[in-house]
Amino acid sequence: MQKSIKKRMHSGEHIFIQSLIRQNPNVKVEKVELDDKESKVFIIADKLDWQLIFKAENLANKIIKEARDITIKEVSKQEAAKIPNLRARFDRIKSDKVRIVEVRDFDLSTCTGEHCTNTSQIGGFLVTGFNSLSNKKYEIRFTVDITDELFEQSQKFREIISLLNTEKKKVIESLINLKEANKKLKELLRELQKDQPLKVKEEKIGSINLISGIFENYEKLILMRKSHDFVKKKTIVLFLNSTEKGTYVTINLSEDSKKNANELLQTILKEFNGKGGGKQNFASGFVENKYKDKVIPKLKQMLK
Repeated sequence: MQKSIKKRMHSGEHIFIQSLIRQNPNVKVEKVELDDKESKVFIIADKLDWQLIFKAENLANKIIKEARDITIKEVSKQEAAKIPNLRARFDRIKSDKVRIVEVRDFDLSTCTGEHCTNTSQIGGFLVTGFNSLSNKKYEIRFTVDITDELFEQSQKFREIISLLNTEKKKVIESLINLKEANKKLKELLRELQKDQPLKVKEEKIGSINLISGIFENYEKLILMRKSHDFVKKKTIVLFLNSTEKGTYVTINLSEDSKKNANELLQTILKEFNGKGGGKQNFASGFVENKYKDKVIPKLKQMLK
């Protein structure tokens, strides 16, 4: 990473974390990963959402625009422990000396990294992504020197407004309505799929009865359950479910087929760069859509 970029990323992260703490005092930093284009900070907090993050982002950019000095000093560990509002992990500091980075009248934190000398050098702060990893643990992605990034996001936003055929202030409302409508359609489709008979192909390969079918956008659990209904003596059921994300592969077989569903699946996945797993009588996996027409012929070849 270039030194100047690292300095801006690191200084921006300090200011943002302090801004976040001022919105939620329970925020704790677990880890920071700095990179040239997009950095990450991993947070532990009781509650974190976009509205709180936006408030912290706004405050961070206010501090950056005010061109505050960033200074560094070294003090003894004993002296550092007495400094009010110092953000520090003393359990991680092995040295008797503590290096303190100060953003004037805003943040004090212990740090050994390189920093800007003035907040204006950061060039703005932008949160590029946010998601919950587990209970009380979050990942926040960010970047600095944000002019190009803002233009790119603005272009995408304007395109979204056009696609939704709405106004800028109604975009969120339109997306919520669209999401709700999509949810209802999925529920309706799920109900229709429960009662819809499957069109399958049944053929004999040696002593094995192979039942196969390729379907589109089926509810995964419904298709899995229906595959069980086709299992009979010396039977292997192979169902493929093609979606926008890729093709789901389900293998269900009878014990007297003397085959192992997971072993058959793993051979298929290895051939087509997929992933998945299962047990002796049932296995499921995933391959790219470009391979969906090759899976059934591959299984037939394996059974001959």
